[in-house]
Amino acid sequence: MVQILFFMRFRTQLRRTRPVLISRLESAFVDTVENAGGQCTQKRRLLSAVLPDSRSFFVLDMVIFLETLKKHLEEAGRDLAGHALVVGRNIQPAESEQLCRMLSGSAVSRCSGIWCEGDLLKELEPFLNFETLFKGFGELKNFKSPSRPAELLFPYREKISRALSQNSGKNTLLTGLRFIGKRDGIYHYCAPFLGDAPALVFRFGSGCKGCAVFTDALSPALRSFLSGKIPRETLDDLYSLGDFLFRERLSGKLFPSIKEETRLFLKILLESYIKASHSQNANPRPNGTSGIKPILILEDLSGARDETAALFREAFNSLDSKDEVLVFGTSPIQGGEVPQNIIHDWAGIFPRILKFAPEDFPAGGKINMPAPLWEAAYCFALFGKFFPPWLFPRLFEEEGLSRKTPEKALVMLKELGFIDTAQDPRPLIPDFYSRAEKILGEGVEKIRGMLRSRLLSWVNSGGLNPSFGFLDKLAELGGRIDDALVLRALRVDVIKGTCAGIAKAIEKNAWPGAPAGTARNGRAGLLTWIYQSQNALVNGSEKEIQSFQDKPPPELPPSVFPGFKAQVHANLACIFLSVKDTAFAEEALSRAMLLNQNVKDPSVPAYRLFALWRLFNGHFVDAIEYINFAIDQSAPVETSYQKNDETQEQIKSLYFAACINYLYGNLAKAERFAYNAEKAAAWFTRAPWAEKARFIRGRILFETGAYGKALELFSSLLKNEDEKPSPKRQTLEAWAYRSRFFASGLSGRNWAAEQPKNPNADALAFMAEAAFLSGSFKETLDLAGDLLKKSAEAGGAFTFIEQADWQSGFSQCEYLLEPRAAHLKRLALMYRSLALSCLQYPAEEKAKTVSLMRKILREELLPDGDPNDSFYYFAFYSVLKNTASPQVDISTAVSMGFKRLQRRASRIDDTPARQSYLSANYWNRALTLAAKEYKLI
Repeated sequence: MVQILFFMRFRTQLRRTRPVLISRLESAFVDTVENAGGQCTQKRRLLSAVLPDSRSFFVLDMVIFLETLKKHLEEAGRDLAGHALVVGRNIQPAESEQLCRMLSGSAVSRCSGIWCEGDLLKELEPFLNFETLFKGFGELKNFKSPSRPAELLFPYREKISRALSQNSGKNTLLTGLRFIGKRDGIYHYCAPFLGDAPALVFRFGSGCKGCAVFTDALSPALRSFLSGKIPRETLDDLYSLGDFLFRERLSGKLFPSIKEETRLFLKILLESYIKASHSQNANPRPNGTSGIKPILILEDLSGARDETAALFREAFNSLDSKDEVLVFGTSPIQGGEVPQNIIHDWAGIFPRILKFAPEDFPAGGKINMPAPLWEAAYCFALFGKFFPPWLFPRLFEEEGLSRKTPEKALVMLKELGFIDTAQDPRPLIPDFYSRAEKILGEGVEKIRGMLRSRLLSWVNSGGLNPSFGFLDKLAELGGRIDDALVLRALRVDVIKGTCAGIAKAIEKNAWPGAPAGTARNGRAGLLTWIYQSQNALVNGSEKEIQSFQDKPPPELPPSVFPGFKAQVHANLACIFLSVKDTAFAEEALSRAMLLNQNVKDPSVPAYRLFALWRLFNGHFVDAIEYINFAIDQSAPVETSYQKNDETQEQIKSLYFAACINYLYGNLAKAERFAYNAEKAAAWFTRAPWAEKARFIRGRILFETGAYGKALELFSSLLKNEDEKPSPKRQTLEAWAYRSRFFASGLSGRNWAAEQPKNPNADALAFMAEAAFLSGSFKETLDLAGDLLKKSAEAGGAFTFIEQADWQSGFSQCEYLLEPRAAHLKRLALMYRSLALSCLQYPAEEKAKTVSLMRKILREELLPDGDPNDSFYYFAFYSVLKNTASPQVDISTAVSMGFKRLQRRASRIDDTPARQSYLSANYWNRALTLAAKEYKLI
């Protein structure tokens, strides 16, 4: 421990005559001690403190501490009657006050009044000058920063600037050896163009790759530059997307589900920077525009991944104002030549490539660096693989260190020529890591532990999303990896479809963080089953999911992590629910819920699956109650936006809550749940569940008669789809067709207008509906026949639960309650019966039709969960009326249908929505008019 004493002569009197001054000095002492990790105590005549000299960056903290106190003491100047700030390891408490009085005397003190004991002088000597040794203490004279002259730091700066200035105004790629200061030359050349504004810099070769290349460019300096020059809404979108993408930096690659977000972020960032540059205060430019020249700098293009580079080129080439932007790039040469892939890929952006051969530059001088700076440089290089440098002060503060330490150290390293910019802490020397680890010895593990601590803290708080690739890197830092983190990373990779790390673990039978004897204790086999079943549920086909009925999980040892057990039983429940095996699903669900009561893992869908199980058994009230539990467990919408993949469980719970309430009849509440699901999923732009939530909103709007708004939603989803046929496009086209037909007011009754080109079963049903309403009864009959054939091919009762299903608009809604085939067959028979009743067919045939409809309504209709109730009963009423059935039968059909309609309407908890449902929905309005005709209202 290091002791610190602060003594001021006549302190008591000065408190009366200079209260503000003394208070400020004492506060400065306390603050700087605490920033350095020390603790203060108040003695009668002096302040004292102790600093832990075993903590990382102790020497740099001491330098900052002394520099700060020296500045405050100099500002106090002659107002003090003498002072002493004494630092040492061997100061005896009994002698402390006497020592301070002695060192504060004018006969002894000649400089700063700051004294360091002999053994500390050697540690601080690289950074401080001392003089006047007195009783083993040296007095601080001034500070010295390890540095080199600019001409030695960047000997090629002027040469590069001169080369760039020739034929200036051209986008230029600068190539050459790695450590010749290429980017420093570019920065120096660009400074006059920029003034106080920053360039927009993308570092393709540093730290995390993937989307982090772009999000790290949004530094505090750039945010400050954009502020006030860009509309607030645009900045909010930019920052929100940036925060979301930042969390994906550990994935490295641009996985498919976030490419759209990255593309949008990059587009907004480029356009915002160009616009802010134009509005920056500056002299008018030669072309008549105002502001500064927008400058993009692309560093180390050889380190760019193909997908990242392609995304940037796509975004840049799409800019309307790209000709006003000056772009510079750097890339090292290989074997004395510019790599051909660089020339080929980037020729469209860089019409000029400048190559500097090795003989163009002399060899650089040797860098002598103090050990404390080796410690800082190693820390920054290691941290820079995961975090942008502008986060270093915050990371140090989170670790209980001073946020000023990295700021000070980065400046020193730049002045020494060890790095060429504080924005990129990669050392400019070869073999850095091996040299640093040799110099630091045991200190290496301390820095690795510090990085590991920060990574785990950010992952656990939702600031970063884990992945299996990240777990491998975490394992390299040492320490055990928690099983809960392994499970979380597995889920996240499955959702993203980035499973290469998991496949590697399976192949090598080496899961991250696995203890010795993994193969023997069954952990590897268990994790493999969890991954395979989870991947099938989230990304697999119907056949792949069904295959797990015959693939039971390995035996679960008692010692295995309970979270693994909970996930196993949740996956089993999901598999059994998918095939409607409710008995086995109940058993698995009971175990999953019991286990998760202790684990409390919000990503285990126990309550959501239990809600679906109750729904499958026809218990709507229970289903609604448990889906609400599921939403609560996955965190309230208002506070849970971590904007990471673990919000998927919340999104799914909200989505199925919308579907359950829709089936039950509370359309207003269903719409609110669907909106919240879409809102929670909005950070994924085109995430499947976001689009599915938007689709169910469209269905709810259609049900309440808002046909135009429903059409807008379906059309907005269609805009994002490829033109080639797909189940999703067919479904969207079907529902857009239906909404368009009803939105037209049926005035023209042109059912053939804008028909889907590749009709699926949904489209056939809606075309039959439109044909009937248009009076084309023969065509209705034909379409009903086609739909009947489709129903025979529709398959059984399988339901996708963990992935958005676009085979039909009724999937994950009506098909939760009954098989696809039964639902389609009923629709086909209804339209067929309606058409037959309006055509010239024998009375016997029509009588069969009436009998069939009686049977359907008596035996097949679900008591509480069929949104088509009013249509079915109106169809029955129409058939009875068209076949001249007895009035009592007609009246009974209308009465039964209208009561069911009223019961469903009563469940809507919003009055305007209820009124719209009754009066704006075509079939409901038709049934209501029939009820009025028969004096039921």
